[in-house]
Amino acid sequence: MTEPVFVANLFLGLLGLALCLWHAWGTRKQVALLVTVTVYGIILEQLVILRFERYVYTLSDFVLTLGDVPVVIGFGWGAIIYSGMAAGEMLGLSRRVRPLFVGLYALHIDLAIDAIAIRIPFWQWLPPGEWFGVPLGNFTGWFLVATLFPAGWLVLERRLPSGSISVAALGGGSLLVALVGLIVGLEAWEVVARTLVLEILTLGSVLVLSLLAVIRDGIEIDHVDLRIAAVPVLYHGFYLGYYLALGMYRTTPALLGISVAMIAVTVFVHAGSVPWLRRRGESVGR
Repeated sequence: MTEPVFVANLFLGLLGLALCLWHAWGTRKQVALLVTVTVYGIILEQLVILRFERYVYTLSDFVLTLGDVPVVIGFGWGAIIYSGMAAGEMLGLSRRVRPLFVGLYALHIDLAIDAIAIRIPFWQWLPPGEWFGVPLGNFTGWFLVATLFPAGWLVLERRLPSGSISVAALGGGSLLVALVGLIVGLEAWEVVARTLVLEILTLGSVLVLSLLAVIRDGIEIDHVDLRIAAVPVLYHGFYLGYYLALGMYRTTPALLGISVAMIAVTVFVHAGSVPWLRRRGESVGR
């Protein structure tokens, strides 16, 4: 019998996806984006599992599975990347910087939830890694996954004419670019990150440079859409709730501070309370 936490996780995925669909509804391209990025989430998980064999899901406990991947994982990727892209647009970030923002946006969610998820457990790392049992390479993967798809979508969106055929080409092209880029990027990570020091330096440098690019681009608050802001809050709240309910704070108290800090980042960005990042006036390339 499926445990309640796995059923609750399915409802979390469906609710996050429903909020994004509500936001996308009425715009064919946005609906196509949400559908494509959800499919992307399922396919990339299957490819990474087959190629790298670093983690496994407890498939017998999940309600719906496809191959080696619980379908709810695709729901999560769809909601997180879609909401990240919508948030980047609402914050007025330029198209060239927006993919980096989405990568950082996704990563701030994973920093809190992955270490909790393996303790429920939703999945297991083989072998366990340095971040409370999660390998640093996982965060590289999250950043690549959440950066490559928006990059492909935003580039192709400008180059394809409007129309139903172009929407399909946009989705398919973005999917292909992101999947190929992901495998190439992860293969490169395997070559570069030979030691823990190299892993920290490589990943840290990429994240710092990405953050600096976002800061330099500047944020100009347009409006806050609660449907989009609710997605990261839901994921943080769900995992923090189980962290507390299952008493994980007794063995990993530091995770409580990390979870609260990442929720603060969500509120900080979506509430528009970062005046030192704001940029006034017209922006080039929007």
